[in-house]
Amino acid sequence: MTYKLEGKIERLSKENIFFNSNDTCPTCTQPIDKEFKEKKVVDNLTEVDKYTEAINEVQEHVQKLELVLDELKDLQLTSFQHQTQIDSYRSSIKDLEDK
Repeated sequence: MTYKLEGKIERLSKENIFFNSNDTCPTCTQPIDKEFKEKKVVDNLTEVDKYTEAINEVQEHVQKLELVLDELKDLQLTSFQHQTQIDSYRSSIKDLEDK
């Protein structure tokens, strides 16, 4: 999911580079209004901040989920070890009963 947000950030950053570097439209060769450029750059920076914050939130959630996953793996291992021990005890009991 973050790759989509990172792609949007990259696109907005390139757009800002364009507006900061150009005073004329390369397609129609008309001048680009200074106020329009400034507003676009500010709007893009606001969007970049929003997407960056969203990426940080996603990364925090992923880290929390990884911790939970690690705990679950530990519990699964413990459960497997206990089950193995139970099976061993059952086998020992059966051997004793058969004697």
